[in-house]
Amino acid sequence: MFVLDNNKDFNFNIEKNIKSFLLISAVAIFIYTILHYINQDIDFYLPFYLFSSLGLIGGYFYYKRTKDYTKTLIIFFISVSILAFYVFLLGGVGKVGFIWSILLIVLAYFLLPIKYANRFVFFYTSLIVFSILLYLKGVINLPYDKSALITIIMSIVITVYVANTIIQETLENLQNLAKLANFDTLTLVYNRRKTFQILNDELDRAKRYKRPLSVLMIDIDNFKKLNDNYGHQFGDRILKEFANLLKSIVRKTDIVGRTGGEEFLVILPETDLEGAKKVAEKIREAVEKNFKGCCSIDITVSIGATQVREPICSIDNILYEADMAMYKAKREGKNRVEVYIYEKNGGKPPYKIN
Repeated sequence: MFVLDNNKDFNFNIEKNIKSFLLISAVAIFIYTILHYINQDIDFYLPFYLFSSLGLIGGYFYYKRTKDYTKTLIIFFISVSILAFYVFLLGGVGKVGFIWSILLIVLAYFLLPIKYANRFVFFYTSLIVFSILLYLKGVINLPYDKSALITIIMSIVITVYVANTIIQETLENLQNLAKLANFDTLTLVYNRRKTFQILNDELDRAKRYKRPLSVLMIDIDNFKKLNDNYGHQFGDRILKEFANLLKSIVRKTDIVGRTGGEEFLVILPETDLEGAKKVAEKIREAVEKNFKGCCSIDITVSIGATQVREPICSIDNILYEADMAMYKAKREGKNRVEVYIYEKNGGKPPYKIN
């Protein structure tokens, strides 16, 4: 079975961004170096090009050693910005050297995290504006007409605005996609896929550090009868209110997920079976009190609880235990909590409901 390794894919994208930036910068520096030699009327200061190239190479080796993506790109941008700013002051080929600064700003927004991109762009544009003010005061010389300075400033401002807007919209779209991928659209708790993914992560952590971990399987009693008698809109409202009630009862570190129509799973890190039972009783009592009298059908919950432990520590076994305990609660009259207690019993099945 093929399993997508998200971390591997993420690391691959980082490597791709690093190499792309290096390639773009190297090509730009190479082309501009040739243009400087061809156009003899433009002063050429080789040290700036060498400094930027060494900064890029040094940044790449720094990334290989530390794997720090953000700091590596900051080194890259500082190295290239020195060269881009020098080209801006010099004017560049055809007096359009400011274009390289605009391209650098665009790259910053698409490669750096938005927080660092804003900081970099603020300082870099402040440096350009400060240089223009010095030029207007007659302190330094720039190879641009004063009328062209307005175009330069407007170009930078528009670029920053458009790039920032695109990034913000992209981030919002990604956040919306993440919600659709990870959350149940009705109850706004985690969906089945994400819940089981978190359970797998918590299970690994519990086994690695030998910490307690418990699970509650919760089913709303008489839910089909609710839908049949009062309609699905009423049932949806009950589901949403129940999910909100669950979230208000459990800790912030606990995880609430919807795994089926009226079935929910609560993951309780750092919680033993006795603690899980107390949480389950608290939930049961709160549901009974909260929904009492809202309709002619009793709205209660049946809850099954289990604790992760050796050797029963796979997701399948955990869910099996919690599910079977929950169904025992159903059989015993509903509106109750049942827990699994593991017992070694020779060749007999290792499950016993208490």
